[in-house]
Amino acid sequence: MHTGRVSPFLNCSGSGKRIDKRRRRGYRREMEPMATAGKGLSSHTLVASLFRQLDWAMVELEPGVWRGPFCIESEEEFDLYAMATDDRLFLAVTPVIDGKQVAEPLRLYRALLALNQQLPSIRFALDGEGDVTLLADLSIERLAAAELERVIDLLVAATSRFVEPLRRTAADPTYFSSLLA
Repeated sequence: MHTGRVSPFLNCSGSGKRIDKRRRRGYRREMEPMATAGKGLSSHTLVASLFRQLDWAMVELEPGVWRGPFCIESEEEFDLYAMATDDRLFLAVTPVIDGKQVAEPLRLYRALLALNQQLPSIRFALDGEGDVTLLADLSIERLAAAELERVIDLLVAATSRFVEPLRRTAADPTYFSSLLA
């Protein structure tokens, strides 16, 4: 997926994680070796340690559930949610689009389905209230810092790249974006 131009550090008003995109320009930091859930760590402990290792400011809302804000280039703030079960880590950016503001739902749903075919490892979905969310899930058994970082980068980049064209598609029946075709 072509993610477009993402600024090197995305951060709103001092909250959230400063997302370092330098590795896209050839920089690659070394990840510390991490234990896995299968080697004595609970999924909760593993995920919490991975968020610390990645320097992602996540607040634990309850055991196994976290929330961390991030900003896209437009300085709009979104929340990344994470929930760890015994065997999966579920990630969600929600809401990407408020379902109450959708005037053209069929156009939006078609665009979401088309995007889902193009996006690796992540997908758009609707929650119970009709809000558009961006989702990913990872196996706890094989979870490592590099994989978690890659998927979080995809979620942030897709949010930044697609939020405005999706909102316009949902609101304006004459709007067309080649990003969503």
